Amino acid sequence: MRKKLLLATVVSVVTFVIAMIAAEVYLRHRSTTIPVYPYALEFYTHDGRKVSTVVGSLKLSLDPFTIYRNLPSQHTSTFTINSKGLRGEEGVERDSAPKIIFLGGSSAFGLGARTDQETIPYLLEQSIKSHRVLNAGVVGFLSGQELTYLVTQLIDYRPAVVVAYDGWNDLFDTIPQRSANELGFNNTFFVLEDQLVLNYQTQVSPYESLSRLIDATSAKSLVCTRFAQALRAYRYRKAVAAQLAADPSGIKNKALLNSVVENYVGNLRKMSLFSRASGAEFIVVFQPELGQRLSRTSEEQELLNLGIGGNNRYQDQFPALYGEFLAIAKPLLTRDGVEWIDVNESMAFQKSPDSLFADVVHTNRRGNEIVSEIISPRLQILLNYRNRVASEPQSPPRISNGSIPGSK
Repeated sequence: MRKKLLLATVVSVVTFVIAMIAAEVYLRHRSTTIPVYPYALEFYTHDGRKVSTVVGSLKLSLDPFTIYRNLPSQHTSTFTINSKGLRGEEGVERDSAPKIIFLGGSSAFGLGARTDQETIPYLLEQSIKSHRVLNAGVVGFLSGQELTYLVTQLIDYRPAVVVAYDGWNDLFDTIPQRSANELGFNNTFFVLEDQLVLNYQTQVSPYESLSRLIDATSAKSLVCTRFAQALRAYRYRKAVAAQLAADPSGIKNKALLNSVVENYVGNLRKMSLFSRASGAEFIVVFQPELGQRLSRTSEEQELLNLGIGGNNRYQDQFPALYGEFLAIAKPLLTRDGVEWIDVNESMAFQKSPDSLFADVVHTNRRGNEIVSEIISPRLQILLNYRNRVASEPQSPPRISNGSIPGSK
């Protein structure tokens, strides 16, 4: 009996090893024919030393002020990041033309755009030919990082107008929930903290050292890597499902939503005050979200059903939550004298017969064109106002918030 049991064990182990080898060979052969997603992320130190095991095309570097930002001097067939970390051609920030700074996360950066020429900042520049529009978007940025980026670097370009194209990240990044003192910056901060803890544990614990050795070895295997990715995705979906079951609205209580909005509005107010003190106009553009669009195409409805980040119940709770977030933020910004415009309210956005989204939050080329068409007239009014202020100290007050041409 023992011999049979031992033989069965050996056969099982050998079969498993052969299956693993076969799967590894298959995946390595197949991986050569699968195109790499052009916006997959890699992380580097500020001086270009890689610190992540993930393979991607878009490189982000650690930053002493904003946690991370675009690694300077990147060029692919899809995007160009110049030596200052801005998406666009080299030396655009040195152009003698006056500047408009376009701040935000992945939607501002142009995640999913096939070329730099499909991004919102580029399209805006084509309609406002008197100014260069600098694309300062960074994937994943929240309002706190935008504020810091503006104060520490971007204001040096002496912009005429600063645009904060955001909103969605500040709300979505609170799920899974954070405490009130953890708002306004990206989840990458927590990942970096976890890595520091793991490094410490590796140095003081033989068990953690062995565990990390096994992890590093298995990371060389495509089979183990795919399994780990599937496991993380499963755990994420399970956590989201548990959270939704306990809290269908997406945020446990009104106090937390209010904290998110207050933090967001506070950061925008600081950006506005700093911009105006530096001679620039400031405006918030609430980025569009697919769930806010009432006349969705069949393709867009499929995207909404799919959700994002493994959360296929996205449409059950987040669009309504984002609408509430915007409804609370707008009067607070108006109270504080901060200019804003909500793309979601525009009839051009609501009534377009075209599919405008690549996923629930990133607009496609046609969507970017419409967003540019919505924003451009308001920016031109701000530029005209700024010019009048320079020549006439008693210029009329700014236009009222939310006055979008063709708004509902």
